[in-house]
Amino acid sequence: MDHLEKLRASRDKESVSYKRFMELLERNKDAVFCFVEGEDSKYYAAKIESIEPSYKYHFINSKGKEGVLKLFRLITGISEYDLIKTLYFVDRDFDELIDNPHIYETPCYSIENLYTTKNTICRVLQREFQLDETDDDYYTALHAFSTHQSEFHDAMDQINAWIACHRDLSKQGITTRLNLSDLNPSNLVTVSLTGVTQKYSFDSLIEMFPHAAEIDQETLENKLRSFRSIDRQKWYRGKFELFFFKKFIEILSEDSNRRHPFLFSTKRKNQLQLSANVLSELSQYAEFPECLRTYVKRIISQDQLQEAIM
Repeated sequence: MDHLEKLRASRDKESVSYKRFMELLERNKDAVFCFVEGEDSKYYAAKIESIEPSYKYHFINSKGKEGVLKLFRLITGISEYDLIKTLYFVDRDFDELIDNPHIYETPCYSIENLYTTKNTICRVLQREFQLDETDDDYYTALHAFSTHQSEFHDAMDQINAWIACHRDLSKQGITTRLNLSDLNPSNLVTVSLTGVTQKYSFDSLIEMFPHAAEIDQETLENKLRSFRSIDRQKWYRGKFELFFFKKFIEILSEDSNRRHPFLFSTKRKNQLQLSANVLSELSQYAEFPECLRTYVKRIISQDQLQEAIM
């Protein structure tokens, strides 16, 4: 199969990603090619490089989860790529486990959830606010985070259940349209140091998504009941979780810089500023799950063994 035939074999939106793979491969066949959903390389890059630092890594934006899976099927179907080191990364979302040893799935809804744990906020408090276990303000901030994150989850129960119900419809082959990329979480909740306020309702969800399939109240309630046994921080939509985490840090930073803080016992000046590039800015504090280390080591060691045999 020549270069042009390979390009024709790839389809629609993933053709650009496949073309980039081909161009990078021509320059360095010994590199490791990492296929990610979008901007996920901001999380994965430094962590993967720390696992196996001797390799050069190329991250390829595959335009979503389905794009990664299509490229996996395309590339693994071409025998001449058998010795090329490739890694594939997808978010779990509200989907069933793919359970393919060649594909890494996040141990939570998405990579964003790896940024929003209790351990992560502890690291931020220690390194950005210069607080530790000897400071009462450390525990005050940590308690406020836990309390308000729980309130945030209460406020976001309905929207997460709503999205999950539509994912169920899609799996059943029912067409439904949810344009979540335009959904601003600040239109759903208000987050402050005094608490979290919900700003939407079941009826307003219908107005927000006029092209979505109908979800009746009973179906939504059933989904909400199924959510009672899950870890919401881990399994609720990651972009929502990251919105809360970023917002909480911002208002905490503003408060700490005040002459008379609301939360802290005294002014604690800090220079922390977060932008839309929060995935990069907080990547050093995000969780580093053992399953990620295991996956990268296993795939690369398998490739090394295969090369030795060949």
